[in-house]
Amino acid sequence: MSTFNDLQLPESVLICTYVSCSLSILGAIIIFVTYCTVPEAKNQTRRLLLYLTIADLLNASGNLFGAIRYSYIHRHHIPFTSEQIQELCEHPKNVCTMQSLVTTFSSLASFSWTIIIGLHILLTLVYQSEWCFTTISKILAHCASWGVPCKFICSIT
Repeated sequence: MSTFNDLQLPESVLICTYVSCSLSILGAIIIFVTYCTVPEAKNQTRRLLLYLTIADLLNASGNLFGAIRYSYIHRHHIPFTSEQIQELCEHPKNVCTMQSLVTTFSSLASFSWTIIIGLHILLTLVYQSEWCFTTISKILAHCASWGVPCKFICSIT
């Protein structure tokens, strides 16, 4: 029977994580730069994409941080006793807690912004409604996409 110390992710999984997270961060930077430097890119649809990009940037950063931390622990062969494993499960370190909170929040926010973008496309193309240009709709979109995930995260901590 294997123990926690014997379990390791294959190197290919870590490489895929590093590459995918790095490409996601690079893509987010390109979207930010494009939005800031190209005046034609500053419309409501691109603004919604920018909010989705912020959430995805947080998610990629959190996942990259977790992979780096995992690699550091396993490359330096830091052994864990069963008591330490039990302690980490019952009282996770602040780093683990923050990484978990950031990635959970950003995943929920990303999902919410994707729903908002889908709703925006539906209402704009099918119903030819300009719902997203009203102040109340912008406030509701931000409350739903940032506030609901934040409330959820606060309720579980």
